[in-house]
Amino acid sequence: MTKEYSPYYDFDKDYIRGIEGEGEIKKILCGKLEVKTDFYTVLTGNICIEFESRGLPSGISTTEADWWVFNLVKMDMVLMINVYKLKALFNYFKKKDGFRELGDKKTSKCVLIPIDEMIKLLRRKNT
Repeated sequence: MTKEYSPYYDFDKDYIRGIEGEGEIKKILCGKLEVKTDFYTVLTGNICIEFESRGLPSGISTTEADWWVFNLVKMDMVLMINVYKLKALFNYFKKKDGFRELGDKKTSKCVLIPIDEMIKLLRRKNT
């Protein structure tokens, strides 16, 4: 985009912000990540967050990560979210919709978060 198309364009300022943004991503990628590979979001529209398995805390309840990365394989997309914000969304949807027993022999307790609602809520909080 050139100056004549946007009154907000400032190459020098945007260049510095771009470099800072790269540094932020490098810092995140070198930090504590929890990576979940998902094959079903493309079909269900939901992200599944486990909090208990076989009667023991697991997943979001026990993570030590700062960021969760969802590898949405069938969507050719990676979604990364700060664990603090993910826990807030988890609690919101657990209270709103409850939890499901899923997985092998339904031994895992999970909260389903609709990906489109998740993005809308995150956008609303950040504007």
